[in-house]
Amino acid sequence: MIYTLALTKRNLDKRDVACEPSELGLTNLRSKFELHEHHSHNALNDVIANTKLFMAQMSKANKNDETILKDVLL
Repeated sequence: MIYTLALTKRNLDKRDVACEPSELGLTNLRSKFELHEHHSHNALNDVIANTKLFMAQMSKANKNDETILKDVLL
């Protein structure tokens, strides 16, 4: 399982950056990556929103093509 909130928290912890728990919500995280708003609380829409967020996270984090799947699995 890949959990976008946990990935974000792990990356912030590595950089010793503090954040409010409310900043780690799907809507706020998508906003930080300049992704469009989505209609939440619908299973299909939430999956699509999380998938797009994950793709944005990997695009930003994987500039040197060194990230492998085991690095992002929980």
